[in-house]
This record gives sequence, structure tokens and C-alpha cells, in this order.
Amino acid sequence: GTSLLFSVRKQIDGKTFYSISEVPMNGGGEKVILPQQEKQITDALWMPDKQSLLMSVREINAELRQIWQYFPANGEWKRVTNDNSSYRGISLTTDGKTLVASQESRLTSLWMSPTAAADDLKQVLPGNHYLIDVGWTTDSALVDSILENTKEMISTMTSDGTGNKNVTSGE
Repeated sequence: GTSLLFSVRKQIDGKTFYSISEVPMNGGGEKVILPQQEKQITDALWMPDKQSLLMSVREINAELRQIWQYFPANGEWKRVTNDNSSYRGISLTTDGKTLVASQESRLTSLWMSPTAAADDLKQVLPGNHYLIDVGWTTDSALVDSILENTKEMISTMTSDGTGNKNVTSGE
């Protein structure tokens, strides 16, 4: 109740940078809590002891926002969530024992029809994946990009959905 904590977004040479700052409610200068970086940072809030912050963070080239804890005294980061959902709108009870956040998920299935007729549709990828992209290879195989435990995996499969083979490890 004595200060305002906020996320700052700046455009510098075509790149977007984020930082966290704080200003006293009774006036005074801005204090930078987290220096500028390319990670997209929103929903910053202090833990009750003011030793760390909770934030919704989307890392560079990532699809999802995860909840992270940041310790300004030593610059340490600790991941709080690690799943295929995205989080925003985080809030904390006064005692810091209960966190609430809006959870977004995008689970997708993939269907194919060899004749382009709805009656011939066959599910080739069940609806428990976070599908980022899909396409054809020159030899009529499917290539897909799936987010699994926050890692993007690229794989191929035959046009009937069999023969799934990972192309990348997600690293």
C-alpha cells in the first residue's frame, strides 16, 4: 500500500525491452527493480516479505507466459509453473500463501481427409497437444511443431498419422 510496482515496455532500435520499476505513492523517484531485458514481463507483484517478485513472463521466442519468481538481491530466477498453459492476471493473498492466475491453454487435434470430404475425416493427432504449426513435406509426409513441456518439438509422420518420428529434441 505504500508504493506502486509496474512493468515498463520500451522500444529501442526496433526491439522491445521490459523492466520492472517501483514508485512511492507519496511521491519520489522511480526505482528500477528488474533491469531492461527482452523477456516479456507483466503482472509483477511483491511477495509479502518484499524479498522477491512474482511475474508472468514470456521468454524470447516462446509462445507461453509462465509464472516466475525473481529475487532482486541476487538476480536469481525460479520458475513457478512449467506446463503447456499460459498465465496472466496473477494475484496473491496478503499473507502470500495463495496465488490466483488466469490460465490459458490451446490444445489442438489434427484431422485429415484423403478425399477432402468431411465423411472421410480421420483424426491423426489427438486433442491433447499444443500444436503450433503443421505442413507437408515434398514426399507427402506431415511435419508438425508441437509444444511439449514448454519445449518446441518438430516431428514428421505419414499422411495417415502413423510413423511419428521426432526431428528435434526441443532444445
